[in-house]
Amino acid sequence: MGKSVSNDLRQRMVRAIAAGKSRRAVAPSTAVRVQARYAATGSVAPARQGRPKGSGKLAPYRKAIVDKVKAQPDITIHHNIQLCRAHPSNELVQILVFLHRL
Repeated sequence: MGKSVSNDLRQRMVRAIAAGKSRRAVAPSTAVRVQARYAATGSVAPARQGRPKGSGKLAPYRKAIVDKVKAQPDITIHHNIQLCRAHPSNELVQILVFLHRL
């Protein structure tokens, strides 16, 4: 995934477009997207990238896992993994990261 254009450059693009000047420092599609974002939100800041917090493959199991850990704080990772593996697409790494973030 590419790096976002700096806010300074984004502000200069919006000012240049408002003044009727064209910007050659960035692709026209980038200038159009920045201008559209500014028109819609009033901000030139880039939109947040990535998946929203709390979503993902393990989201449906979150409450069950948290309840199980609260009820039995000394539960082993092995038991939590068995609980999460009820859904076949859950990978071991995803499960371990999920448990680490609890």
